Amino acid sequence: MALFGEHYPFATRLLQFLLSLAITLLAALTAREIFGQRAFRPALLLCLYCPTLVYAVGQIGTETLAAFFIAFSLYGFIFLLKSQSSRHVFGWASLSGFAVGLAALTRFSAPAILPTGIYAAFVSRHREAIFALVTAFSVTLSPWLIRNKIAFGTWTYSTFGSFNMVRGILDPQGRSRGDTEVKAVLGWTHQEYERNDRDRSFPSELEMDRQCRQVYWRLMREHGWSLISLHLKKLTWFWLSTDQLLDPGGRGVNGLLRRLMAAIWWFWLVLAWIGLIYLWRDPVRRPFAYFVLCWIVLGTIAHLPFCTNTRLRASIMDTIVSALAGGGWVAWHQGGKGNGEV
Repeated sequence: MALFGEHYPFATRLLQFLLSLAITLLAALTAREIFGQRAFRPALLLCLYCPTLVYAVGQIGTETLAAFFIAFSLYGFIFLLKSQSSRHVFGWASLSGFAVGLAALTRFSAPAILPTGIYAAFVSRHREAIFALVTAFSVTLSPWLIRNKIAFGTWTYSTFGSFNMVRGILDPQGRSRGDTEVKAVLGWTHQEYERNDRDRSFPSELEMDRQCRQVYWRLMREHGWSLISLHLKKLTWFWLSTDQLLDPGGRGVNGLLRRLMAAIWWFWLVLAWIGLIYLWRDPVRRPFAYFVLCWIVLGTIAHLPFCTNTRLRASIMDTIVSALAGGGWVAWHQGGKGNGEV
């Protein structure tokens, strides 16, 4: 806004467009490292046309920026996992840790993928890379943590997480449809707080965060076993995009477009599943399968307690799914043989 004035939306979309091209290249390079050269082009095309990644480019938000940092860290982790030499490992580990740290400043769930990088360095026996990875991540995130220590008098990563845990039960899709229920239990909603309404004084952020934690545990007790079905629904919203398929929240062309993107996403998932099975069946590439499963499990768990939807999945999962889909496409056409280069 400071640099481009009223033209900032165009400048932001242009930046996101360039970042999206970089994300596409990183996804294709990742697929090449995992599956071999023949997977490069399919992964490139699949990521280029991934519905949710395409949709995010035109929006003013953090999705594309976070997706770029996460895609970069993904490629760096795969490099660590595959490399047999110590050459460049320290540098790549540092850059990957730096990327995860920057991603953590744009997406609260990003730190969940850090253990996958540690796993990659451990399996490939690059112990020094673990130190570089964790140190770079910590140094990158530390100014934010220090700022919070100075501002609040305590170490904290976020004062908004507990509120999102409350919304994860009362407004689980994060689409502000449960604002009435949220206000009934808290006495306020995030829209009221974010408007900085001078007619109303709010307590400190830490006190509000503490209130949200107390309400969250009470809601957990009150909902009991019904939380199992709620979290199963969250999984379908997160992975199958049923939040957009069944209730896109838009009418006419916009609603139809969202439903179409959700249906197309299933094609990416099928190809990714084929690619994952290929990795699992090939003993040489099985460490990649473990890595992917670790990424998927940790990334999913990091979202489940909070609001969960397609948009939140896109930054952390869609690049790795596109890379897997590229390998799955080639494996499908060669009969899924689990030996040799795809």
